[in-house]
Amino acid sequence: MNRAEMNANQHSVVAKSPCQQPCVALTSNPAFYCIRLAIIVGLCTIAQAKTQTALSHGTIEHIEIEAKSLAGNQLGDPTTQKCLVYLPSGYAEHPDRRYPVLYLLHGFSLGSVLEDWGSVVAEAMDSFVAANPPQAFIVVIPNGANSIHGSYYVNSSVGGNWENYIIDDVVGSIDTRYRTIALKSGRAIAGHSMGGFAALRLAMLHSDLYNVAYAMSPCCLDLQDDFTSTNPVWKKVLALKSVANIRKAAMKKDFWTTALAAFAIAASPDPQAPVQADMPYRENEGRLVPVPSVIVRWKRIMPLDMIHDHQAELNALSGLAIDYGYEDDFSHIPDTSRQFGERLLALHIPVVVEGYHGDHNNRVPSRVGSRMIPYIAAHLMFQK
Repeated sequence: MNRAEMNANQHSVVAKSPCQQPCVALTSNPAFYCIRLAIIVGLCTIAQAKTQTALSHGTIEHIEIEAKSLAGNQLGDPTTQKCLVYLPSGYAEHPDRRYPVLYLLHGFSLGSVLEDWGSVVAEAMDSFVAANPPQAFIVVIPNGANSIHGSYYVNSSVGGNWENYIIDDVVGSIDTRYRTIALKSGRAIAGHSMGGFAALRLAMLHSDLYNVAYAMSPCCLDLQDDFTSTNPVWKKVLALKSVANIRKAAMKKDFWTTALAAFAIAASPDPQAPVQADMPYRENEGRLVPVPSVIVRWKRIMPLDMIHDHQAELNALSGLAIDYGYEDDFSHIPDTSRQFGERLLALHIPVVVEGYHGDHNNRVPSRVGSRMIPYIAAHLMFQK
């Protein structure tokens, strides 16, 4: 997702204050939710208050991180990866102060994403920090786009170990380079779309690293709706004969074909297959037929199917939230986001799920500042 994509169709949405959006809250403890919501709304109101002085701007640093975890990947992606780091106003002036860190994972896009997310984060964080100086934190935006545009931040024998890159290479590098609170209580993970999918997975798999998780319009939570064989694009995916064909589809801006093929390389890699991945469907006399063994592999990495085995890790989080647009372009996202919350509710695991009127991208920039950042701040530890 790039900034143009995020702002697309803005005119078609009824203008409302971001703090007045309809909400569906799911939690195992209503009192717990009310307290949490009060914190969020209070912080949201503060963050939107106008200050009498000009904002002090934070700094965006462009760095490169040694990605040892990607060594030997079959796509030829480099072992040095770009990363943006937002340092809040005052970071340089207070050399004895340490800061918590939000790791923000971008979505799948056929265009540029890092710079666009950098500008969204800088604008939202500058406003938040101006209103809440004691709650200033660092935001790290690592690259998650490989040569076929999306790693899904998953370890793959073909695409490389992108999960390990995030949890080991990125976190280790940031804790070394910057004055961070290098504890679980000082780390948060969040993301949009592909990044939201990854934020939920990493929160479940590495709850020892992250204290709070926030997923915006998370894709790929389960194999449902337009992610399945009901999507006619699958025939185009099955017609691909090589990774080079995937790259050609990307050049033609064929989003769905590229995205599904890239997910296959993340979820069911096979170095011996023509496209270096096994597909969950095959074509038989013009009909798409499921391949059960591959579907099992896909569902194994999908957050909805991971819940059962990671209940303790989900309970170990101090905060977990999901939001999504009711009119999301991808039909599986609203359905599976609600199901994720409902399943946690049934297990008495606290979660906040919020739906709002918007599509996959158009309300995201405003909600970064009005929802995500205040929620993250409410669950991080700050230096006293």
